[in-house]
Amino acid sequence: MHYLRSWIMEELDISHLTERLLQGKGEMTPEDKYETWEKIKILSMVPWFISSSFMACLCSSSLSHLWCQNIRLLIHVI
Repeated sequence: MHYLRSWIMEELDISHLTERLLQGKGEMTPEDKYETWEKIKILSMVPWFISSSFMACLCSSSLSHLWCQNIRLLIHVI
């Protein structure tokens, strides 16, 4: 489980987005700020969703195949 968490956090790192917000305080347009915040919100929720789906995949033997397919699809979309 620790490996999964580390992998998720590496793949969905938002530090570049937060630094962009901090560095561009007076230079970013409101539209850019809004778009950056939207990305941060989405990427902040994805690790929770993936972890929850993974745990459900482990706990459910009959639906495990479907959950694992959905997790793979989600990771490829991101």
